[in-house]
Amino acid sequence: RAAQSAPPVAPFALKPIDSLRRQGKLDEASEMAEKQRKQFSDKAELDFFLGRVLEDSGRYQDALDSYRRSIDINPNYAECLFRAAYLADLRGLDSLAKDFYSRIGPESNRVYVNACLNLALIYEDEEDYEKSVACCRRALKISPLNRRAKLFLSNAEASPNTYLPP
Repeated sequence: RAAQSAPPVAPFALKPIDSLRRQGKLDEASEMAEKQRKQFSDKAELDFFLGRVLEDSGRYQDALDSYRRSIDINPNYAECLFRAAYLADLRGLDSLAKDFYSRIGPESNRVYVNACLNLALIYEDEEDYEKSVACCRRALKISPLNRRAKLFLSNAEASPNTYLPP
């Protein structure tokens, strides 16, 4: 009698998970992601996509936990850092949002610009106008024609008690 071989490992695939998520089949997407996560626990992208499914399902804390696992695997995963920051921001977790937004580097242009602008708004809400202005200026350095960055910068500069170093 021949020895039985282990069943083949399913290929790592994100598109089917994201496709199910976009179709609103969140339970199926979650199940597929969890199965793959058991096989591929070292894939930051998988935890990111699982986080997206959980977020769409309204399971915000579980989504944040999934994003954190992804960031633990790949601390420079800009899209995941942004999504985690954005979700934390929406949930009123400003300290966590600032931490995630500030870890996004300029090499990820579009994500970096949006992170800078969202971070600028948090600083403006905290009345830390100098940091808000600095964030807007960083965004404009990458994207000089960005209307949103120009608008936020003019608002922050017009705020009372704003000291702007030369």
